Formats: sequence, structure tokens, C-alpha cells
Amino acid sequence: MSNVILRKAKAFATIVTITVLAAECMPASSQKKPCPALVTNIQDHKFQPGQVWAYEGRANEAASTLTILRIDSNEKIGTIVQVRIDGLKAHNPRGEIVPSVEHMPFTHDAMLLSVTRLLKSNQPIPTLEGLDRWQADCGGIYSISVRDAIDVMEKTLNAP
Repeated sequence: MSNVILRKAKAFATIVTITVLAAECMPASSQKKPCPALVTNIQDHKFQPGQVWAYEGRANEAASTLTILRIDSNEKIGTIVQVRIDGLKAHNPRGEIVPSVEHMPFTHDAMLLSVTRLLKSNQPIPTLEGLDRWQADCGGIYSISVRDAIDVMEKTLNAP
């Protein structure tokens, strides 16, 4: 991924994020205090790592799925569901298809509003590189639907 796309993706995370862990800390480059603590790998009654879900997607991405990477918790936000999205038809500034997003964090409520049915369980967990980068950057959490987050991501990537 080019540096321009990465910068726009980071800007997107800042713009779109409704509930922000970063509100309690500065960006990693000028951090004055550490990011709020996360309790990682917690148990959840509905979501587990390795699950693949269908979700209420965009019209042109009916076959898109999300894979649960990890379930975390923060005392102020509650449960955070870390996901990978596959089967996208988003476009980048060069007009190329962006078929997946390796990491997007959502509130539990946003996930409940988004998922439609469980497709598979106990699948291999894709790379956690994006999740590690999000945590190092003290990133935010989406409290909007997966569909809406993908719409905003595509618009942000293609903004002048």
C-alpha cells in the first residue's frame, strides 16, 4: 500500500471514529501519556476469534464477509470487536479495487447492528499486523455500522 493511501487511511480512522480511545492520549509520535489500557482476548457471548460473519453490506458487496480477529475490552468503551473485512469492491485513488481491509475495530453494539449470520467458526486468524499498528497508534473504535465505515473509508481514500 502506498504512503499516500496509508496516510489517508490513518486520517480516515481519525475522521470516522465516533468513540475514540485516542481522546485520552496524544498520537504515538507526540504521546504524553500511554493509551488507555486494553484487556485483550476476552470472552464474549456472541463473537469469538475465527468466526466468519455475513453482514449488512453495501449493494455491490453482498458476498463480503468479516472475520473476528480478537475481542478486547476497555473500561470506558466496553467490548471492542477487532475484524478483518474481505470481499470488498472499494476503489482507491488509482481506480484499483481494494478487496479487503486487514483491521477495523468496532464497538460490540456496532457489530450487533451489522452482522446477519454466522457462516463459519474456528477459522485461522488472518494477520494481526493492522491490529498491532492500531494499538501502537492509540487508534479509535468505530461505533457506526460496518457498511457505513466502509463507505467513509472509500470516500476518505479518494478525497482530493
